[in-house]
Amino acid sequence: MVTRLQANSMLMLAALFWGVGNVSQKTVLEDLGPLLTIGLRCLIALAVIAPLFWRERRSATGMSKQHWQGAAMAAVFFALAVTFLQMAYGGTSVTNASFLVNTTVVFTPLFAWLLLRERPGWFTWPAIAMALGGALLMSEGWRGLAWGDALCLVAAVLYSVWMVLLAQISRSADRPLTLAAAQFGCTAIAGTMAGLAIEPVSWQALASAVPELLVLGVFATGVAYTLQTVAQKATPPTDAAIITSGESIFGAVAAAALLGERMTTTTGAGAALILIAIVLVQLPLLTYRTGR
Repeated sequence: MVTRLQANSMLMLAALFWGVGNVSQKTVLEDLGPLLTIGLRCLIALAVIAPLFWRERRSATGMSKQHWQGAAMAAVFFALAVTFLQMAYGGTSVTNASFLVNTTVVFTPLFAWLLLRERPGWFTWPAIAMALGGALLMSEGWRGLAWGDALCLVAAVLYSVWMVLLAQISRSADRPLTLAAAQFGCTAIAGTMAGLAIEPVSWQALASAVPELLVLGVFATGVAYTLQTVAQKATPPTDAAIITSGESIFGAVAAAALLGERMTTTTGAGAALILIAIVLVQLPLLTYRTGR
């Protein structure tokens, strides 16, 4: 049984993998289109978790029709979210994308309340306000948003809905790896087929993209999303959203080290606000209440 502390630690590790993987999401577009990238990324991820998935399938209880319907809905939002985010990297920096997608923390409490009737403790709202303020500083205000920045925000909304749906199905179906496999499989099929149909591709381009695809498929997808799927059985979706916003910090550090991106005073202040929000939401005073 995963405790809430263990779940939060797993989410932070997932955020690290996502943050470092954001650099690969940017550089892989030099060789492949966004649709084929997400398709191959999820295909690799599916291969990574396949042994664990089959083991769970033999030992765990079956899933009902309602569980499969919930898993399908979560898979749709997962596929849409990763697609919009991958497309966004063609029109924004790794640093901006890393922070803007984490405005997920703004939308998740709303959808958690609407879909699960789960009301966050009052301490959550100052943390969300700080995270939103940090995101605004990172983009130099809404008027400074490029098309890639806008797509990051669309992805953030989709991720927030996915996170709530995933939490709901994870709590009733004790099959976290099955849920992860369903998400990866659906996205792999849809992304690969669409990419091969409409995006230019060559064997040379595929060979050049192998290092980035391995980083994305193994760590940023196979390991990270599975960690989140398992962790969300023991932590509320709002909590998960803000903890995983640590991706923004890790992404900015990786972008500076590997791509030479630099933060200004304004973007640095935004990063600080996001970090404070992550710490704030984990304070012992934070409580969640569920009501109808």
